Formats: sequence, C-alpha cells, structure tokens
Amino acid sequence: MIVSLAALVPASRPHASTTYADWVAAHDPGAAQAARGLNDEMRTELGRSQGKPGRFVDTMTARARRLPPAHLPWFWDTVGHRLIGYGSRPGGRAYAAARAAEAEHGLPVDPAYRRANALLFAAGGAMPAKEFGAHQRFLAGTLDPAAAHTALEAFLTAWAGSKADLPADLVRRVRASAKAAGHGDAEAARMVAHSCRSPAASRCRRRC
Repeated sequence: MIVSLAALVPASRPHASTTYADWVAAHDPGAAQAARGLNDEMRTELGRSQGKPGRFVDTMTARARRLPPAHLPWFWDTVGHRLIGYGSRPGGRAYAAARAAEAEHGLPVDPAYRRANALLFAAGGAMPAKEFGAHQRFLAGTLDPAAAHTALEAFLTAWAGSKADLPADLVRRVRASAKAAGHGDAEAARMVAHSCRSPAASRCRRRC
C-alpha cells in the first residue's frame, strides 16, 4: 500500500506518467496487469495522435467508459500528465474529467495528492482557468486560512511560470485569500506583482 498518495505524482517526465498503473497496483491488484496495458496504450495512442492531442483525449474517453468509477480520477490524471506540454486545453480536459469523476461518484480525495497534482498541472500550463477557483476552494476547505493562502501562492507561482493564461478574476481571488488569512491589500498586491515577474507578465497587464 502506498503510504502517501502524493508520491504518485510524477516528480519528472510527466509524459511518461505511470500514476494510474501505480495506484491500481496498490489499491486494486487484480486489475494491475490491465492497468499497465492501458498505460502502454496511452503511449501508443498519443504517438499516433501527434499534433492532434484532442483526438487522443477522445480515444481515452472511450477507454474510460470501461473502467470502475474509483479508477477514473487516477486514469484521467495520468492522461493529463502525458498531455503536459500540449497546451492548456487537452490536458485541462483530462484534469477536469478527473475532478468531475471524484465529485460525481463521491470518491475520497487525498489532500496532499491533490495539491501536488495541481502544482504539476499548473506548472505545465495544463490547468483550465476555471479550475483556479475550484482549487482555491479546495485549499480553503482542507487547510487553515494561513496554510491555504501559502498553498495558493505556490499554486499561482507555478501557474504564472507557465504559458497558460491567468484567470480573469485573479486579483479578486488573491484578495479574498489574503483577507481570509488576516492580511490586507498589500499582501494581495505582493502576490499579484510576484506573478507578473514571470513569463505571465504580459498577461498580468490584462488581469490587473
């Protein structure tokens, strides 16, 4: 049994992620061989779909219909990991599908895994803009206000370092986080300014 599910998030080479197969091996060993085969199929199908990652997501959607509900978040996160570097839309579809499966089927969520996984997607430019608010709410619901604010800053820093667009309501959300943690507008301004020193600087001018 894997002690910390955060260890399932690939520390490097996300395009070769084995998160799904590793989770199945630990939590549903009878399906481990099939999961390894599906991981291999991801590599093959993505190779066939080079230049058209949306087609790869469509193919994986068909595969997902055959899986037990508990497998879906791990399957979709792995699909998303392998799409990091293909822009925000295809990887974002996979990330959103993973979170939707958790919500639809009432599946347990490991907070440390969710935080680490979100950082990976954000840093890779594969996080949908609408998920910024959802992740902020998750942090607020699982951490005390000060820790949630610190985690949100890490998330924003990872996101701002990618090529993905920042959320349109960034300033409002950062202010809300700072206020909940007992800070004032100066702290919110610091966080936003820090994100604007990154590759996202040209996009910050549209958000501030």
